Amino acid sequence: NGVRYVISSLGTGSTPCLENRISAIYSGRLLNSGLPFDSTTTPVSFTLSGLILGWKLVLPNIPAGSKVTLYIPSGYAYGSSVAAGGKIPANSNLVFEIEFVKII
Repeated sequence: NGVRYVISSLGTGSTPCLENRISAIYSGRLLNSGLPFDSTTTPVSFTLSGLILGWKLVLPNIPAGSKVTLYIPSGYAYGSSVAAGGKIPANSNLVFEIEFVKII
């Protein structure tokens, strides 16, 4: 599907389904310029089904406790929309560094 990922640390927890709430620490940046657009320093929680398609495609294959870098083409991110208050231009390819803490 074009979404690439690198697992830097493989966890031993369960893998989530789209209906699960997950807890993660992450940072996001633009692939071309490297400019950051969002990050957390403490775990935040999300329902996986509410995230961008790139996360929804990869994280169900990743066990909790893992650290992973996602390389997401624009079509699996925000596509032709401008996002994050203008920090993500239309058609931007994104990189996320994610520490998938746990399934809640």
